[in-house]
Amino acid sequence: MYSTRRLLQLAVALILISSSALSGTLEKKKKAKVYYAWITLTTHRNKIKGIFREVGDSSVVVYTNEQSMRIPAVSIKKLVFRRKASAGRGALIGAVTGLVVGGVAAYAGGGESCDGCYSAADNAGWGAFFGSGFGALVGTIIGTIPKKQVNINGDQRAFESNHELLRKYSLSDTD
Repeated sequence: MYSTRRLLQLAVALILISSSALSGTLEKKKKAKVYYAWITLTTHRNKIKGIFREVGDSSVVVYTNEQSMRIPAVSIKKLVFRRKASAGRGALIGAVTGLVVGGVAAYAGGGESCDGCYSAADNAGWGAFFGSGFGALVGTIIGTIPKKQVNINGDQRAFESNHELLRKYSLSDTD
């Protein structure tokens, strides 16, 4: 059975390895950002959810259930955007942050010097464990919050004034 100190050292090593691996993949290739859009229509209550693909002069294109839908600007009440996989990314960032902060804070709190009491390393292991769980929960909640809302209200002029912002969220924008 591994000691708590050994587990803490292993956790720190895994964090360092994963952070260097993640930074290396980010530098190699810049991937296209994929955004989900929830589009509320002026014509009926149903919302359309899909990958935001393209912005035209008077319409948007959304990819839903393996088909493309072109939605005219005069039919759009509002658009809400969230990045694809943002909940998972938030959970991962929260878990790693909670692991480090919880472990360091518990280790700094020290331990008791009596027989049968927890040592500082034991406290660090428990702090890292509970900190990572709490961090993952908070990161998931933050990741599921919609990032941007654009109100059109069926107005072509409002659509045109937000055209550049909408292009930023579209998949076809390859700047």
